[in-house]
Amino acid sequence: MKIFLDGTLTDAAKVSISLDDRAFRYGDGLFETMFFDGQRLRLGPYHWERLVAGAQALHFSLPSRFSLAIVEEQVRHLARQAGQQVARVRLHLWRGEGGLYTPLANQARYLVRTDAYVAPPAVKEKAARSTTVTLSPTAWSRFKTHNALPYVLASHERQQLGLDDLILTNAYGHVAEATYSNVFWKIEGVWYTPGLASGCLGGVMRRWVMEQIQAWELPLHEGLFPYEVLAKAQLCLLTNASGLSTLAQLDGHAFPQTTDPTVEALRSTLAAG
Repeated sequence: MKIFLDGTLTDAAKVSISLDDRAFRYGDGLFETMFFDGQRLRLGPYHWERLVAGAQALHFSLPSRFSLAIVEEQVRHLARQAGQQVARVRLHLWRGEGGLYTPLANQARYLVRTDAYVAPPAVKEKAARSTTVTLSPTAWSRFKTHNALPYVLASHERQQLGLDDLILTNAYGHVAEATYSNVFWKIEGVWYTPGLASGCLGGVMRRWVMEQIQAWELPLHEGLFPYEVLAKAQLCLLTNASGLSTLAQLDGHAFPQTTDPTVEALRSTLAAG
């Protein structure tokens, strides 16, 4: 398997990690998970804006030759070499070596890899509220950081319960997100989604879906909502960079709908590029 490490094509098997690497020692980094459609990174500019904003929030100095166009060309090369028509892409950006909690420098390194893409299911059958993980809003909670323990532990809980997903709340009981997706729901024709103040990730697909709903002049409310409101929803939609899924049941409550014209329009628009 080949990867790009700091802009150089490298055999992944030959890559070693220093014991002083800050991503290894402290989770001092960011990442983006993206979908490559064979030509370009879907929602590439949105991913790039979030990554750069995250780097600014964490006080990283970006590499000198590092841009969306460069990364996209590296992805094309890796996908061609691996024979991948489409691919799941991981882009990591992290602070280099040195220091304890206080870094000695802020220069960032980066890594690009591609893997097989697996489309999300159109419908996830069963979900529940996480009882082991709560989220907290921070200056960096909207970004995808290497400190992903809440999602690791929530995914472990989901696995142990034999469910397809979990809904995570914050310390005040507000809906935040799912284990690796943002959440939307519809009540009597009105769409709702948690605001960033809930502690949720500022997902790129979340941003795109919000823009589409608003462009179609459909009612959408973003804010803080108690978990119990989900029991009133006719439909619940989960979104991430891989695509869109709806929920069939939550805590044993069956949603009346697992799709509707808006969801189908979103899927069609997304597929059309």
